[in-house]
Amino acid sequence: MKKIAFYSALTLIVCSCKGQLQIKGRYEGNVYKETLNDSFINSELRFINGSDTVKLNLKLPFDRDKRQVNDRGIFYNCHLKKDTVYSITLKTICAADIVDVPVCYYKINTIPDVKECFRFTEVAKTTEYRDIGNYGKYVDMGGVLYEIVRLSPNSSCYFQH
Repeated sequence: MKKIAFYSALTLIVCSCKGQLQIKGRYEGNVYKETLNDSFINSELRFINGSDTVKLNLKLPFDRDKRQVNDRGIFYNCHLKKDTVYSITLKTICAADIVDVPVCYYKINTIPDVKECFRFTEVAKTTEYRDIGNYGKYVDMGGVLYEIVRLSPNSSCYFQH
């Protein structure tokens, strides 16, 4: 029993030190909302856990001329299914560390906090529409930027090798 308690505490400490957060909840769907850049749209993903609602913000390229969003899903092209319970592991990340998305909302429309670069303030700036990269790996919640490092179940994902 002491070993179980020890390993549980150790796991909690290790996860806390790496800036990771685990969210578990039933997926309720998403709502599209405007951002401070006309070439991006916010897909607010809603999860219910008991009486709590968790909202993750996914910034996606938006072609205003065609009124088209190319929503490939989160993580590695995962299209979430309504009423499915998901476990999502998030890691705090700084916008400057995002290298696989050349045109990224978080690099264009945020000012990082001086002490904790994963915290940010949004600013208005509009750019041309460009859809390059895997936007679904990066989300924000409460002014904090995260990278999705794990999603379960992930049977709806398309992992490219």
